[in-house]
Amino acid sequence: MPKDLTVAIIRDLAELDRGVHDYRAISRRPGTWESYNLAWQRFVNFCAPKDAWKATPEDVARWCVYLVGKGLCVSTIAGSLSALKFYFEQLGKGHAQGRSGVATRKSPSSDELVRGVLRGIKRRHGKPVVRKAPLLLDSVEKRMDAQRDDLKGLRNRAMLSLTWASCRRASEIYGLNVEHRGDGWLEFDENGLVVVLRRSKSNQENRIEERYGAPARPSAPRYCRCGL
Repeated sequence: MPKDLTVAIIRDLAELDRGVHDYRAISRRPGTWESYNLAWQRFVNFCAPKDAWKATPEDVARWCVYLVGKGLCVSTIAGSLSALKFYFEQLGKGHAQGRSGVATRKSPSSDELVRGVLRGIKRRHGKPVVRKAPLLLDSVEKRMDAQRDDLKGLRNRAMLSLTWASCRRASEIYGLNVEHRGDGWLEFDENGLVVVLRRSKSNQENRIEERYGAPARPSAPRYCRCGL
């Protein structure tokens, strides 16, 4: 094979590998990667000096009990087991050398022993989900009144008003565009506006186009100028 052709093939493969890395990186939210990495490091530290990649179901079950003793909540422990499953079955031991998928194995966290221990932890330490009190309209208006009368204050009032009226997450509102482009945008008419989302926490793969209405409040122009 000509040398120039060989170099071109290697260059193309390197470019494709970079694409593989980039697409894999966005397959999960950055916060998910961070929590998975933290859980894996905790497990590595717990297993030391034993190689964590050689861990048995008994090792994982002991780790779960250890995490309970450290005061971690049930949902955090369950999430940590999901992280272990991802590392063992998808990333593999080669991930540390930049070769994800090499030397994978069935995760010991999937063993019935570990699942049984987790069920026991949930029965003994499970707690009801504490739901936050809703933010009511008068509280929103007080927060809007507290903003300064400058460009930054105007931006903050708009964010507060729109986030509350459309019942959307702050991260979704932050990424909106005025124009019809990107992961989300605004559509205006005399009745208010519509938040259009192509991507959200429950729709990360653009399966549907979500639309959320935020009605105008012409009687309260300080808090809403839609339709004026």
